Parts: sequence; C-alpha cells; structure tokens
Amino acid sequence: MKTLIALIILLALQERVSPDLLDYQPSGPVKGALELGPPGGFETLLTRWADRMKAHHPDLRGGSPVAAKMSTPQALTEGVVRLGIMSRRWTTEEIEDFHLAWGYHPTYFHVAGDGTTILVHPDNPLRGLQLDQVDAAFSSTRRRGGKPVKTWGDLGVNGDWTGKPVHLVGQNKESKVRIDFQARALQGGAFMEGIQELAGDDAVLAAVSEDPCAIGFVRASSRTDGARTVPISPVEGTPAVEPQSENILALTYPLSWRITIAVRKGPRWPPEPEIAELLKMILSRDGQTIVAEEGLIPVTGRFAKKELSKLK
Repeated sequence: MKTLIALIILLALQERVSPDLLDYQPSGPVKGALELGPPGGFETLLTRWADRMKAHHPDLRGGSPVAAKMSTPQALTEGVVRLGIMSRRWTTEEIEDFHLAWGYHPTYFHVAGDGTTILVHPDNPLRGLQLDQVDAAFSSTRRRGGKPVKTWGDLGVNGDWTGKPVHLVGQNKESKVRIDFQARALQGGAFMEGIQELAGDDAVLAAVSEDPCAIGFVRASSRTDGARTVPISPVEGTPAVEPQSENILALTYPLSWRITIAVRKGPRWPPEPEIAELLKMILSRDGQTIVAEEGLIPVTGRFAKKELSKLK
C-alpha cells in the first residue's frame, strides 16, 4: 500500500512539471564553491539543488546555505554571497544600496512560483472574492478597507445563504502558509478571534470539505479535492482569476508571487561557471522536479528559456 501511495504521489508531481522543460545537460566539468544563502526559509530546497549539482559535478565544494544573520539583499551587497533566494521583491532602498556598492543592479532569475488558494465547500454558491473581501473576512483590522464580514450575505451571496455565518478555517501560528497569507492578503493585519487553527493544508481541506459554511486557505500547490477554489480579483470591477499554475507564474492571480534568485553579476559579463551551471540545473527538468516536490509551482520550459537568456 505504501508503495502504491508513493507511486501516486510521484505521478502527481510529474504531471505538475512542464513537459517542455529540458533535462539538465552539463556544459562541462566545473569546480569552485557553491555559496548559497541566506536561506530565507528555503533551506531544504537550496540543499537539494546543491546536492543535485554536486552529483553532476563532484569537484564542487560547499553547497550548504550560508547561516548569515542578515537579509539576502544585505548579504549580496556586502559580498558575503554571490547569489541569494527570496520570495519578495527587493525594496528601492536595498537596490540603491547594492548599486552604490557594486555600480550595477543585481540580476534576477525567477525560478518558481508560489501562492495561497482560498477554499470553500462545493455547495457554496460564492462566485469570487475581491482582496478587500478576503481581508475583511479573515482579519479584524481590515487594512484593505473592506466592510465587516459575519455572514455569507456580507460577501455577496444571496438567497438562502444570506444569513448563514462564515466559519473561518486557518492554520497554526507556526505555519509558513499562515505567515505568507497574513503578510500578503491581510497586509500584516490581525486575524479574527475564533478562527479555527489547524495543522497543515490537509487539515484545512478536510474541515472545509465537511462544513458548507467554512472558508479556508491553503498553499496554491496543495490538493483541493473535496472543496472548491475561489477566484480572486484585486479590486472591484476587475475579473476574478483562478489560482492556476500559469496565472501564478504570470502574477495575474492576486495572491501569487515568484521565488527569485538574485545574482551579483555585472551587465556585460556572464556569472562564474559554477553559478551559471547551477542556474541551468535549477531551470531544467531536474531542478524543477525538486521545486514541485518542495510544494512550489514549477516554471514552464518557455519561462525557463527566457530566464536563462539572462546568463548572457
């Protein structure tokens, strides 16, 4: 039974990896040190990428994420590392500090997508939500300016659902999904008191699938069978967008973002061979399979080709 479950999971992951991605083909042997980090919550991802690289290039050294007590932009600016990974954009101040130190801007390689999906029960007639409604439903501070939400009628659902209460289902305080959702959907605001706090996406999915009045949030890559995903629009009057992989990578789904590697590379020369080979591996089928296994959204072959053009 365990073997069958493992096979099913493997097949599901393979379906998520774009068929147009190329297998990694080393350009030639490379040596040197892999300086990765700070990890920024991606320790396992970085370590697995490094291990895969060293399997292809046994003369490479290092590969463990740098345990620097500083942000990725600061580590790059101060010369501690040559590349770093982040799930947010650099601030204007961080870019200016880097440019002042090196005379050019960092080069960004988008290597994966991520996001948050809103779930409701299949019987719920809700057609979509705006970001301010998501915020108002889950947050007591309502930093996006939405109106208070207590019932499904407050979210625009009519008929028999108008007076039904909204049951909030969330994740525990240690959950990265919760931290991301609070920062991006609630703009750092406080959660509603009484929200059900569960351990992980599967628990949220189970709770929503059993309660017609429930609404919850999970990672965009999580399974959603037994529930229904809710399209989201950024503001009133704009189309609601489904949390599909292509919409997440294109950032047209409002609760999506990209995982980006910034490289300390001048505009007129390529990065060092070991860095270039690492990026080629990450943006290949090999690297993107690891991305899928770590619960992120893999890029497509076309997307990867565009990113790899930045190596020139």
